[in-house]
Amino acid sequence: LVGALSNLLAVPLVSFLVVPLTLFGTALLLMAPPLAGPVLVAAGWLCAGLWWLFERMAGWPGAQVYVPAARPWALGLALLGAGWMLLPRGTPMRWLGALLFLPLAWPPVQRPQPGAFRLWMLDVGQGLAVVLRTREHALVFDAGARFPSDFDLGEAAVLPSLRALGIARLDLLVVSHADNDHAGGAPAVAQAHPAAARLGGEPERMPIATVPCAAGQSWNWDGVHFRMLGPAARAAAARGNDRSCVLLAEGTGGRVLLTGDIGLPAERGLPAAVGTGPPLVLQVPHHGSRTSSGPDLVRGLAPVLALVSSGWRNRFGHPHPLVAQRYAAFRVPMLNTAEQGAIEVDFPADAPPHMVRAWRRHRLRYWRE
Repeated sequence: LVGALSNLLAVPLVSFLVVPLTLFGTALLLMAPPLAGPVLVAAGWLCAGLWWLFERMAGWPGAQVYVPAARPWALGLALLGAGWMLLPRGTPMRWLGALLFLPLAWPPVQRPQPGAFRLWMLDVGQGLAVVLRTREHALVFDAGARFPSDFDLGEAAVLPSLRALGIARLDLLVVSHADNDHAGGAPAVAQAHPAAARLGGEPERMPIATVPCAAGQSWNWDGVHFRMLGPAARAAAARGNDRSCVLLAEGTGGRVLLTGDIGLPAERGLPAAVGTGPPLVLQVPHHGSRTSSGPDLVRGLAPVLALVSSGWRNRFGHPHPLVAQRYAAFRVPMLNTAEQGAIEVDFPADAPPHMVRAWRRHRLRYWRE
């Protein structure tokens, strides 16, 4: 909202001072190099001062307003409204064109019915980030990695996705365990949603403060029941992947099991803990590692859909071909974010779960047609 004001300052400053000084300094580099330094330093100081001012303006109350992703028809109406408002002076009721911007500024947000929920497995490369939404609540399960270059998938992928989905308030952030590809983006999400409760495996190694996950924790949101199935008590003293939080969400029409990076030891007893119920969607443990997704787990859970979050041509070879063959042998369809991009799955209250869209199919590039 301060973009117009910032441009009123930046355009003349850059046009009449920064650019001329930079060009003059560049010319002096060829003709009189000792004189070029002060000129280029002056241009640099002007840019630094402008950036300092912009950072303060960006922090003003209401400087940034996020709205859910707009539908194509809303963009079309806004274009029509802009054209209407730009008609020649004297055209009657030009102000009505502003009303056509309303669907763009306040797009409708689709909310699940009571007992239903929706899940998005985001594409964060070799890592994991899942968004789950009931009618009035939302949680994030893992937030991708943060790299030494300061590229943060929590900031670059998870937060923009929440804004695009119209999730203004996050109720719970679950960080399955402390590995960077799951926990690295958590600080950015926690900073943007400080009121959200936090649960985590390996809390002593987490980049943010969390309450430990423990089998037996449960709560109910809008007719959807949540149960924490892991880590079990025997894994509480362990370190690493088997201390991952394992979360089961169960609506009236379907269930999803989020497993983090558990391996074969932590999988034992999981089918019995999950029990029977509506059709199950499974987040494939440990990105499809060879040390996970044992036959007992796949047979015992009998999922109707398996979701893998992995990086394109990742160096670990996830999902391992033997694991993929195992799911295929049990006739479980497998979707992989490395191939499909972000995956959206709907869990209606009165029907089995089904995939709504795979992002790369929805936004197919011309070179992949």
